[in-house]
Amino acid sequence: MSEVLQYKVHPEDPSKTILQQHTVMSVHGVPLLGGLLETMILNSYESVISKGRLAVEEKAKEIENEL
Repeated sequence: MSEVLQYKVHPEDPSKTILQQHTVMSVHGVPLLGGLLETMILNSYESVISKGRLAVEEKAKEIENEL
């Protein structure tokens, strides 16, 4: 699995940041179960990513409220 996170300044609002996440995943050496295994790993990964995204958004709102 390879993951790249890229942060950019928002093009319309320089006070904001855009986070882009790209992930490449591949399973080798398991010809009959490769697709199933990839699907299971992807589903698990998506679940973890969505929880992380929510945590970051909650923290950002908390910081914004403090300002």
